[in-house]
Amino acid sequence: MAPPYAGVVTRGVALVIDVVIVNAIALVGSVVLGLVLSTLVPGEQSLDLPTVLASATAWIVFVGGYFAGFWALVGHTPGMRLLGLELTTTAGETVGLTRACARVGGMVLAAIPFGAGFLLSLVDDRRQGLQDKVAGTVVLYASPNAVPLAGTPSLDAAPAHGFERPAETVEGTVLPPGARPV
Repeated sequence: MAPPYAGVVTRGVALVIDVVIVNAIALVGSVVLGLVLSTLVPGEQSLDLPTVLASATAWIVFVGGYFAGFWALVGHTPGMRLLGLELTTTAGETVGLTRACARVGGMVLAAIPFGAGFLLSLVDDRRQGLQDKVAGTVVLYASPNAVPLAGTPSLDAAPAHGFERPAETVEGTVLPPGARPV
């Protein structure tokens, strides 16, 4: 059975979620830093070229670190996690920091020709974009047999006190809670 490779729309939505998250963090961080600096350095402040270049460099490093860090440490970003996606190598192994950094560089290359590198996943059998080809990675729908996060009850576990399992639909038939056939 072929692995469930993630589609372009799902991957795009996950990317948009991550871009919103990373830019919100960067905005809050820059506002706090600006307020701190304005209290430490009295007088009139102005934006000059070195300040703008330093800010842009810090933003690029932060965004690259966000993506590479999440891919290398847990195999998905928060946006990917929300949509049930995971990143692995083409051999099914975990993605290391080197490969994650290569994928960030591949994303930059994919974006340069008006995003055409991302559209490569529309015609590829494994739905790999240019960034995946560069890094040797694939994006898969997370396995339903994956180990749940700590504190997340499994569906087979007894419900917590005061909570009932919801009704379940099996092959078009609604079953009452706890009546799932073996």
